[in-house]
Amino acid sequence: SAPNSAPSAPAAIRLQDAGSRLALAPKGSHLYFADAGQFWRVSLPSGDPQRIPVTASMALDVRPPAPIGWIPPAPSTRISLRAVMAPSIAPDGSTLAVMAGGLLWEQPLAAGGAARQVDTGKAFARDPIYSPDGRSLAYVASENGRRTLNVYDLGTRQAKTVFATGGAAWPLYPSWGPGGTRIVFQHTTDLGAPFRIVIVNVADGRTQEIARTVGSWVARPHFSGDGRSVFFTNRPGKIGALYRVAT
Repeated sequence: SAPNSAPSAPAAIRLQDAGSRLALAPKGSHLYFADAGQFWRVSLPSGDPQRIPVTASMALDVRPPAPIGWIPPAPSTRISLRAVMAPSIAPDGSTLAVMAGGLLWEQPLAAGGAARQVDTGKAFARDPIYSPDGRSLAYVASENGRRTLNVYDLGTRQAKTVFATGGAAWPLYPSWGPGGTRIVFQHTTDLGAPFRIVIVNVADGRTQEIARTVGSWVARPHFSGDGRSVFFTNRPGKIGALYRVAT
């Protein structure tokens, strides 16, 4: 007798949405899925997708858009901090600078010492780091869409901007060079974008780009002890590596 004919192979269906979810009818007669903003049905074992019309209407109550901005807590407000970040210890080992609640603080390490807020105005501040002589703090600030790398004089309690940028760009992870005349930092131009390693002269704000990278990464650039090189990390592939660039 003639052999039984093989069942026809299912038709290939090319989906545009990678996260499409499939649903199979209880008796296996049909396959349902959503793709490209439409609802589809396929007759099994083989068949072409057929679009199922779906009509829906709804009413939405939309609130007016809220202005985006950082509002620091009032000096008399007591808040519970959820995170204390980016600690930097003073060269003499007496004080720790940290970021908490979008503000900068100095915490004496002696028993019973109370934290003192560093006056950075209304800006969101991060990445504090002491200068080699312990008299200044470099930090990153963000206010009204403008991001700056600042140097705060702990004696005069005055800050000056040494680098500024805007948009989605940030100057991040500053680190002082020997002698306190230069700061190296990571300059990112967009979220997830490759970044640059930049050196800025504290006295006049002149910048020198020393490296460009690929991929998004936390480089944490640092000067060598003699100031002749900068070390940073990067991950151009699957494995991170340490790099050195002469300055």
